[in-house]
Amino acid sequence: MSDPRDSLASVGAARYVREADARYDRAVALVERLAAEPVPALPEPLRVDELEPPPDWCDGPEPEALAWEQPVGRAGRAIPVRMACEVAESVGAVDWLIRDYVEAESMAVLFGDPGACKSFIALSWAFCIAAGLPWHGHRTRQGVAVYCAGEGARGLGRRLKALAIRHRVELARLPLAVVTAPVSWIDSHDVDALADALATVERQHGPIAFVVVDTVARAMAGGDENGAADMGRFVAACDAIRARLHCALLAVAHSGHAEKGRARGHSSLRGATDYEWQASRDDDGSIRFAATKIKDGEWPAPRGFRLATVELGPLDEDGRPVTSAVLEPCDLPEPTARSKAEGAGRNQQLALRVLHETIARHRANVEASGRDPADARVSIDAWRKALQAEGLDRNRFHEVRAGLERAGRIRIDGPFVELPEGRP
Repeated sequence: MSDPRDSLASVGAARYVREADARYDRAVALVERLAAEPVPALPEPLRVDELEPPPDWCDGPEPEALAWEQPVGRAGRAIPVRMACEVAESVGAVDWLIRDYVEAESMAVLFGDPGACKSFIALSWAFCIAAGLPWHGHRTRQGVAVYCAGEGARGLGRRLKALAIRHRVELARLPLAVVTAPVSWIDSHDVDALADALATVERQHGPIAFVVVDTVARAMAGGDENGAADMGRFVAACDAIRARLHCALLAVAHSGHAEKGRARGHSSLRGATDYEWQASRDDDGSIRFAATKIKDGEWPAPRGFRLATVELGPLDEDGRPVTSAVLEPCDLPEPTARSKAEGAGRNQQLALRVLHETIARHRANVEASGRDPADARVSIDAWRKALQAEGLDRNRFHEVRAGLERAGRIRIDGPFVELPEGRP
């Protein structure tokens, strides 16, 4: 007896064959119909002189006419996009808060070892901006200043009173606010609370022009200064405060543990800054204040300061006057024979030449691969090997490197070596 499923399969196969034949017949009929229709003539090609000329951007519309409405995206905000001519048109004179040192709405870092008086410098900047007084001969633009005192808050009152006495300023009329409670700049809730507090300061005293964070270590308490993630959060918080207040921000940092010529922590902090300054002590105890990064513009000459004692008026329990100190300009000491020689010896000059050549080769290789040559970086190991190929004794490398670093001729950034920005 045959299986009923066999007959059902036969019926299905027959139906499929009939439908396929019908589709084939329709396709043949369509081809025959199209073949019978005349082919339309193609248009003649355009001559070059008939083409529309490209727009003349030099004589084109005003920058305002080149802007367009930005739609609000899925994130709920519009991303501003501007044409290059608009960006160039907005360039004007530099808006200095402290001429040659602090630009409006910029990000700056001041670093140094404990005892290098970096907090004295930072507080004097905030004080002079708030008072509208020149900072040691450099004019300021007056504005409200805020000092976030994470370290040394107990002595801050004495330093403020010393500045007021020295500059004959009435503190009650000075628009300088002090944040005395600890704030975590890597915690979004703390940053939001700080922004709300600063908004209250603005409502009562006017726009804030300058904010000091002293120090980065205390602002990142519980975080990892050397980690990219936590330092990224700190930098993002600084950017958020600057964007909200349209102010400049100075972050006070400690020097690196092993590398005193750079701020402690992940290199993304330095990458985010427009200005970087170093405070250090010379052999005679004077304070050396010098630029280590200027993103755009000329490098000011190093400045020398010393601390001058100021009596505050009250007496302590032993009848001695209570004192503090302020910065006073002084001449920097003459370089010693050793410091003059650093960076100028035969091996140091060889090392600099090889470094320049190695950087040039790396830039050429990166550019040849289609990438931005500015991304080229030279590792310390590659520099060392290139120097050994030039005949430098391998046992002299660390001595040569240390001398160049002390002289400010090179910078060490993790496993990489680089030339200081703006310097030969």
